[in-house]
Amino acid sequence: LTGRVYYDVGGSYERYFEGKSWTNNARDIYEDSRAQYAEGSWSGWPEPSLQGLLFEWFMKFQDTHDWSNVLVIGEHKQNPDEDRSAKTLVQLAGYVREVFGSQPERRFVPGFTICGSMMRLWVFDRSGPYNSEKFDIHKEPERFVTTLAQQ
Repeated sequence: LTGRVYYDVGGSYERYFEGKSWTNNARDIYEDSRAQYAEGSWSGWPEPSLQGLLFEWFMKFQDTHDWSNVLVIGEHKQNPDEDRSAKTLVQLAGYVREVFGSQPERRFVPGFTICGSMMRLWVFDRSGPYNSEKFDIHKEPERFVTTLAQQ
């Protein structure tokens, strides 16, 4: 991965998430979820955002997985400073390796990281990863939900 990671690629969100065939469905999902957002944060969002508690929060939306069925990968870190850490990148790359190994026809794997309350979107292709600018999921709730709904 050395020399093959491109951070803060401008326009990533717009390219992959805006104006797509599923955008209206994602906005409907956001409208349905608005009841869980109040006073600048998500209801039930664990504070501190420990990995086990956050995993339980996400599991309300889906049960289990098999690598051959995975469409999107994600990683959570409580510490916002781990956003650009090598450890976080290696964990994501390990998940991508599993997806590519189970789905040899895949050309790319989208993903995300949530470090503290900061979310960053990723795309891994077979030549390496690149990612978007990060955003705060509590300050941009519609972007958070529509991103997850489209993944």
